[in-house]
Formats: sequence, structure tokens, C-alpha cells
Amino acid sequence: MWSKFLFLFVFSIVNTDSSRASLLQCVPEELFADFDNNECKELEVGKSRRVKGHQASSGISVKDHYIQRTEKDKYQIFLNINFVQGKTGKTNSSEMMNKVKTCLEAATPNLRGPNGETLQLNALTPDEAKSLPKKLEPVKIGIESGTRANAEMYTDELNCGEVLHEVLHLLGLCDEYKETTPVNGNTYACRVVPEISTIMKNPSMVYSRATPKEIICKCDDACKKVLNSKNENLKNIYLSPSFYDLVDVEFRSKYCEPPKLIIGMAEVKDLAIGVDRSVVLVSSDANSFLIESREVSPINESLYRSNVSCRCPEGDELCLSSKKLIESKLVSLEGLRSSCPAYLGVENYTSKVEKDGYRLEGDSLIISKKGSGENFLYPNHWSKIMASSCGGLSSNYNECATSAYKSLDCEEMKQCSDEYFLGIKK
Repeated sequence: MWSKFLFLFVFSIVNTDSSRASLLQCVPEELFADFDNNECKELEVGKSRRVKGHQASSGISVKDHYIQRTEKDKYQIFLNINFVQGKTGKTNSSEMMNKVKTCLEAATPNLRGPNGETLQLNALTPDEAKSLPKKLEPVKIGIESGTRANAEMYTDELNCGEVLHEVLHLLGLCDEYKETTPVNGNTYACRVVPEISTIMKNPSMVYSRATPKEIICKCDDACKKVLNSKNENLKNIYLSPSFYDLVDVEFRSKYCEPPKLIIGMAEVKDLAIGVDRSVVLVSSDANSFLIESREVSPINESLYRSNVSCRCPEGDELCLSSKKLIESKLVSLEGLRSSCPAYLGVENYTSKVEKDGYRLEGDSLIISKKGSGENFLYPNHWSKIMASSCGGLSSNYNECATSAYKSLDCEEMKQCSDEYFLGIKK
């Protein structure tokens, strides 16, 4: 995919405290005193439920976990996870658990139910899980490197979006993306793939876009020269949202041609339009648009420019709706870019971020992004997690998920629109 060669970004976790404690310092026994094991009944306030491991309709292996409803609109889930460092893994079990706790804590405000409920996911080490008044079977997860991660095997390179995605598998949610390469010989060609982006379809992009964070970028002499320049337009081009921030990878891949480099460098003063923007709308008609993308040269204050042409097929309402949204963002371009100007950087989800901004600290450019705050869970995701093995409470989701890991003899699932599958309200 051409975008992969143009947009390389390293997603990592920065932790100021390597011995970071669990969100759950101890588990008050009274919270577990009143159990309700009827999974087909709504969990009452102050009660807990143990969901025993089972196989979901999709084939996903749901792991042993507790659900608590601590208040009317607050829920918690507890998982006992035993990380085991593999032969190729460089991250030890303690470091991986610390990363997972950080990712889940940062995700909590964005794990919401259809009526504003919030869900806190708690990953416990086997030692921490001993404080539970009732035993919770551990989930064994290996740690390897240079391979494809899954719910029971993590990689050193796993980012926060992927961590959350894999944990949600343990609670019964299935994959929602199209397989581009066979997995153990399977293409999973029968899978229902939503039109919209979800945490189970585009985990890295959705998590990074939604969650408050700081992006720590290396700032060399050229970077410092731009940021200390008196040319405010050049500085704005350097820091404003890029083409890759405004046009997501799915739209680019489906509807846009690869960028075409405009021969010859340009100076800011020579720009005909958008002298303070890194991306401008050059032209637009009913089905297509042309964008000019700009990047500041790392050598001098000149600009590299590229043209990107995107076109929607006739009658493709989803594409046309996305086109309209992209064009509106281009007209009122606001905020800061969501990636380092040189594309390589580290994302830190532990800092409290209340507004967008940037600052220089030594040799680092730190970009603060408050995040979109969008919900990671669509209504039927929530229903599936809460209903667990009780199929009647999440029937639409289960129906559309049954083919998620099938490659042959696909059933026709025309009913599995985003509205039906995910419970999106029109």
C-alpha cells in the first residue's frame, strides 16, 4: 500500500514510572459479595458477575473474567493475565504488563456504552489476582518479536491501539478488518467489514486519534531553525495537520492516487494559495478533488510539494460523505499535526493533556493533542461485552460475527450493514 511508504510512524509508550502500580491496588471483598451469574439479566448496581471462559459464536475464545457494576453508569472488568517472555521477545513480562495497564487506563474515558456508561478494564498479574475473593483463571499470553500479534501472543512492537484491540478479543469482540494476507492459510473471506473505522478494524489509527497524548519528536538543527524562524507561515506549514492527518488510510487506499511530486522546490512567498498550510484544496467537483500537500525540507526552508487526486465512484454515498467531510476540514484547517514532521516519534499517553499545543525541550519537539474523545465501543460492541455468552442480548452482533473466521462457503449477509452489525443509530 503506497501510504505505508510515505507515512512511517513509531507508536510506543513512555512511562515515567517503570514500577507503575495497577489501577486496582486491592479488591474490596464487599464488591464481590453479591454475585449474579445470570448472564441474560442486566447486572444490578453493586453486583458482580463471573464470566467463565467459553467460545463465542464467531469462534473467538472468551476468557475468564469478572464484570462489576459499581455505580449506575460505571462498570469494571478484571482479567488475570500471565505474560510469558518468549525466545525472541525482548520485553519482559513486567514491562509488558506495565504497558498494558497504561494503555487501558488511557482508554477508559473512551470506553462508553450507548447511554453514557463507562467501562474500566483492569489487567491483573497472577500475583495481583490472588487478592480476588474468588479465583480467576489466568490468560497466558506469550511475548515474541517480529511476528504478527494475536489475543494470546503479543509482540515487542505492539502499540496502545493494538493492546486494546487484543484485550477486547478476550471479551468476545471479533476482528472487523479485511485480511490482506493469509493467516495459517486462511483468508477469512467471509468476514463482515464495517464501512466505518472501529477499534476492531483500525486499532492504531482510532486509538491514536481519540486519546489525549504527547508526541515526542526529535528536533535537530533544521527543526529548531524552522521553529525559531520569524517566518510564521513557514512555522505553520511545519506544524499544521498533514494530508495523512486529514485523509485516513482507508479513504486514501480506496479512492486516491499515489502522490505526484511537483518538480522544483518552492518558497513560502511563491505559494499561490494557503501560504500558512501544509495541505490545501486546489480544486473540487461533484465526485473528485485535488489536494496539494507540502513538507518543509530538512536541509533548508524550501518546500517539497505533491499533488494528490481522489475520486469517488458514481453513486458511492459513503465515499461522497467522506469527501464532503475532508473538504470541510481543508477549508477550516485547525490545530496541530498528529505526527512528527520527520514522521518518526514516540507517543506518550501518561501525560495529562487539556489542549493542543507544542513546545521545545532540549532536542525534542513535543506536540500535545487532546484527542477527539470518540467512543471506542459502538452499541453492539457494548451489548456483546455485557451479554457475554447470552446470545439473545447481542443477537445482531453474533449473527454478523459468525463468519468472522471462515474462509469458505460464505453466507450472504446483506443485512449486516453498519447499522445492523454495530448498532449505529441513524
